[in-house]
Amino acid sequence: MAKDYSRASMSRLVKDCTSARNSRRGYLEHPSTAEIFRRLPIDLRLWYAKIMYEISDPLALRGGPINAREDDYFELWRAKRDRYHPETHPNYRPDNRKRDEDDDDEGDGGSPVSPPGP
Repeated sequence: MAKDYSRASMSRLVKDCTSARNSRRGYLEHPSTAEIFRRLPIDLRLWYAKIMYEISDPLALRGGPINAREDDYFELWRAKRDRYHPETHPNYRPDNRKRDEDDDDEGDGGSPVSPPGP
């Protein structure tokens, strides 16, 4: 019978989820993984899906404050999301500014101006 995680603390959920990463069934099928997702605020769900399914890094959940509340974990995870995966932020806008400062929109592709001939 599966353990009931509905009343478990967030630190217990994170510990069990990260411990299950090397288990036979893996962390994706572990009940703590689903319970963490159920408790997440909506703005963190895309980040959670990215680290758990695309990157397969449940260790990114670690590092919560000692004796923390759920909200403390969520703030920590928001900071990690904004630092390492800003594209998963709900208000993310891609940076459309040109990276090449030499580009002067003259159609030369940013190549340097050749010196005048003799």
